[in-house]
Amino acid sequence: MENTPKKTSHSKKGLVSEFLGDTTAHGIGRVTKVAETKWRVMWIVLFLLGFVGMIIHMSFMIATFFQYPVTESSTIVSDQTVSFPSVTICNLDPISPAGELLYRNDSTTKFSRYFTYLTDNAKKSFFGSFESYFYSTPAYFVNIEEEATAVGHQLQNFVVDCRFKGGSGCSFTKSVHQDFFNCYTFNDGSLNDTSAFEIGDTGPNEGLSLILYLEANVNGPSYETYNSHRLTAYSSGVRVVIHPAGSRINPTKDGFDIPPGYSTSVGMALSQRKLQSQPYGNCSDSTYTEGLQTSEGNNYTYTQDACEDVCLQRYLYETCNCLSGDWPIPSEIFQTKNFTYCNKYDYNNRTTFSTRRNCMITVRKERRKILRRNCTCFQPCVGNQFGKFISLSYWPLEKYQGDFITTFYKDKPDTLAYKELYQNNSNYLRSQILNDRIRKNFLRLNIYFETTNVQLSEQTPGYTEADLLSDIGGILGLYVGMSILTFCEVVELLFRLAASKKKKTDVQ
Repeated sequence: MENTPKKTSHSKKGLVSEFLGDTTAHGIGRVTKVAETKWRVMWIVLFLLGFVGMIIHMSFMIATFFQYPVTESSTIVSDQTVSFPSVTICNLDPISPAGELLYRNDSTTKFSRYFTYLTDNAKKSFFGSFESYFYSTPAYFVNIEEEATAVGHQLQNFVVDCRFKGGSGCSFTKSVHQDFFNCYTFNDGSLNDTSAFEIGDTGPNEGLSLILYLEANVNGPSYETYNSHRLTAYSSGVRVVIHPAGSRINPTKDGFDIPPGYSTSVGMALSQRKLQSQPYGNCSDSTYTEGLQTSEGNNYTYTQDACEDVCLQRYLYETCNCLSGDWPIPSEIFQTKNFTYCNKYDYNNRTTFSTRRNCMITVRKERRKILRRNCTCFQPCVGNQFGKFISLSYWPLEKYQGDFITTFYKDKPDTLAYKELYQNNSNYLRSQILNDRIRKNFLRLNIYFETTNVQLSEQTPGYTEADLLSDIGGILGLYVGMSILTFCEVVELLFRLAASKKKKTDVQ
């Protein structure tokens, strides 16, 4: 007997019944296939429970997706050509003895006026509880203002010798800080062609080598009294900060100290971190720190610390109408030349000084709140850090000290070191006095890459659209046995129901 195809009802009930009997979704098809009511009710209940479980599980997955999680992986990239960082050096004793004497003996200078005021016992009563502050280096900085760079250590005296990648001659950029006065930066990042700073090998011969003179005159005058609250002051040596090329730093918070009388070797290892931007995280892809420029008019490379300091300085200026000496001055304020420091003493009105200083103290106490409320400063999306391995050795040996002085100062009679140390007398060059002065005044600093391998830490999206779709497919299959084809079946049913309604309308 010939088989005849099963006739299909074109009524809505018939179409739905046909769909339930043939759908690839699990469980729901049993409703039409079992005869007894209790089994139908059971399958309906099981399907609904599975559907509710699917919705709950799916909501968790969607919520996880919109949290935008990230994963971070770390790899070692071998034998890379790496760029040499900026190196900033500051004398730990910020005021040059020669500069101090020159400006203190000139009664027309701000330095002389301030020093005279401090030594006037009749006026000390006006200092009140601030007396210890007024004798500190930061107090000199804000009260002598532009003269700070003149009384600070000058490059021609500070840097005796500089060699980079074996070649002689280096270029430095000066910056001024309230705790160190003049600091000097090698590789300020201003050159468009950075190939000269690319390093392909390791060791001191492929790095920076400096010989520095400290002007540590033991018998020189003292412009400051000892203050136990100043934890980084009253030392002899050099503050060294290694930082990304072209970035601005605060040497009070950053860097490390090296002592005189030693050769200090600093081996570096570069690590780079790449962060995800919105919506996965908050990082900044800014190239430069907005509103901050060098004395030569060049932009500083963006760092979170510099961004925060500039933002805080702006807030302080707007709130207290004065500036802090240890935060950088935004370009738009600096160009006006119409500003004063909160800690600057008003010789005629002590109340003005107290008001400004107390206002600044309040701002500093609320620093974190101000940053959250007024500033949008995040870590750079791509940031470099330099691991450091520091070692010291005795330098220079006594038997080479005479030749050392002759080599570097024989033809430099105008330098301070020549006047202080060099005498064309062989007995003097071998004397214990010279040995003591060399040990207290000179140091050598070698900075180089110890390895050209780069440790790369990179964030990647932890839960992508593809992951979400895969999980949704797994959830649908787990709870109700659905797939993409099941949704196609639903679409087909809707079209057939619509067509059935249209056909019925036409017949009527």
